[in-house]
Amino acid sequence: MANFDGRPIPPPNRQQKRHTWERPITNTIKNNVDGTCKQMEKVSAIGIVVRDHNGLVLGGMCKPIEQTFTAESAEADAFTQGIKFAVENGWTNATIKGDAITIVSRLVNHKEDVSTIGLILNEAV
Repeated sequence: MANFDGRPIPPPNRQQKRHTWERPITNTIKNNVDGTCKQMEKVSAIGIVVRDHNGLVLGGMCKPIEQTFTAESAEADAFTQGIKFAVENGWTNATIKGDAITIVSRLVNHKEDVSTIGLILNEAV
């Protein structure tokens, strides 16, 4: 491959960081959540996997979500649904993990948030 001016394009870095599941502390469950949004197709979905400290899958779900057109709102919905899922199943000694640092920050700070994202997260608490 080459640029428009003929200079060669170096090959992409093929090294990928390997992600592995990290167990929660003993007698605790871990609720992994994720949300995704394809803006062009106007399609969003969330996924949740819950495991105990031995790695045994206790539950999970994946589902499309409506009226979500940004990645951040899909992530917020994933956290909200993940928290509700834990509460509905009586998992009181649980942690929740996701990769959206802005959502985690909003949940931890407990500040009043009347934005769309804040309203989605308020459904969980």
